[in-house]
Amino acid sequence: IEKKLSKQENAEELRTLLLKSFPDRLCRRRGTSERALMVGGRGVKLHQDSLVKSSEFFVALNGMEGSSDAETVVSLACGFSKEFILSHFKDEIIKVRDLTFIEEKGQFFTREYKSLYGLPLEEPSLLPASSQDVEEKLPHVLVEKWELVLKNNEKLAEWWERVRFYQLHEGLSFESEIEKFKLEAFTQAAMGENKIQNIFAKDLVFFFENVFPGAFVQSLRKEVPDRIEVPSGSKIKGIYPLDKAPYLEVRIQEVFGLMETPKVLFGKMPLTFHLLGPNFRPVQVTANLESFWQNGYPEVRKELRIKYPKHQWPENPED
Repeated sequence: IEKKLSKQENAEELRTLLLKSFPDRLCRRRGTSERALMVGGRGVKLHQDSLVKSSEFFVALNGMEGSSDAETVVSLACGFSKEFILSHFKDEIIKVRDLTFIEEKGQFFTREYKSLYGLPLEEPSLLPASSQDVEEKLPHVLVEKWELVLKNNEKLAEWWERVRFYQLHEGLSFESEIEKFKLEAFTQAAMGENKIQNIFAKDLVFFFENVFPGAFVQSLRKEVPDRIEVPSGSKIKGIYPLDKAPYLEVRIQEVFGLMETPKVLFGKMPLTFHLLGPNFRPVQVTANLESFWQNGYPEVRKELRIKYPKHQWPENPED
């Protein structure tokens, strides 16, 4: 097609007609490679035998139908220069201005670029975003970057683990409302802020508990407690993975006197105890403290008395 068009006097008219007929197949080459981005965001790759060797833009004329691969190979295409597109489609080209968060830089920028049929015609220019623009967009970005938020806010990550655990084991379903809850919580947390790092530093659990149903929050606190108090007075963090039993890690000396295994979820699920020595290394794992004190502890006690003779290891842990 490239050769045939170049030999005809009405080549420009034919090119224009071609692009008008297949606007959804317009592609922009990635640098000087054979790969390109198509309208709609699909990745394509020019076949090595394609006659389109250097054109920045092209219309893909085959390889489109029925392809399930992430990147479609295109062997038949018609190339366009950027100048051709700018001069022949100036009335259809729009200037896009939007806000983007660049995770690597940890900040917001205003992007500006020209677009045809939704395909960027150039690399966007990046300008520092205004505080007003950021404040308005920030809650939505936080929802989109949910995993990044959890990575940077340990307390919210732990709270969310408990929510998911409760949902899974109690068969609760409010998936359709979760995104709304997230946006409401982040909207409250982002009020007056224009830096994402400021949000990471906040007590985000407070804002989430403020927008989730009150009855659910109260039940979560009671049935999937964040901390479990042991006889020593310490409040040990409960860990609630989705793929195994809930557990806590605690030094064995701190649970002397705890003769019954605590249970969560309305008394249905016992906590597994990862019992640690004075050096915080594992000594025993049990979900049945009653049995452990009777059957396992006597042997464990012998070893601990040898390793840590200065510590108290009562024969009867109930004392």
